[in-house]
Amino acid sequence: MRIRLLSFLALSLLLAAAAFGGEKRYVVFPMKTSAGYKGVPLWTDGTWADSCGRATINGTAKDRQTFCEDGFSGLKPTVGRLPEGIEVELLDSNQCGRMAYVRVLTGEFKGGVGCIVASALSSFKPE
Repeated sequence: MRIRLLSFLALSLLLAAAAFGGEKRYVVFPMKTSAGYKGVPLWTDGTWADSCGRATINGTAKDRQTFCEDGFSGLKPTVGRLPEGIEVELLDSNQCGRMAYVRVLTGEFKGGVGCIVASALSSFKPE
């Protein structure tokens, strides 16, 4: 009985992991803004996105520049900005908290991994 329960749990975990990992998505702009929009940030990890948000709301312009663009001590907040239509693969990780952990499959940042806002991903390629 115990072996059956353990087997069932192991199989359930494998199926759950397979359901999310490896799925293909496309980057879309969650909100259409000005024509000068630079793309969706691919954060190196979820803490940078949170720090950037706090610096934008409560900090100075210098704080925003440091936590959203430049970084410090050799650490960069973003891998880059992804344009609309780039294909990514969902990865299975808790590294990004509320965000999605992805690997870039096409474009300038191909092979890069990082965190992206989940609302910027779609199952359908934008036109």
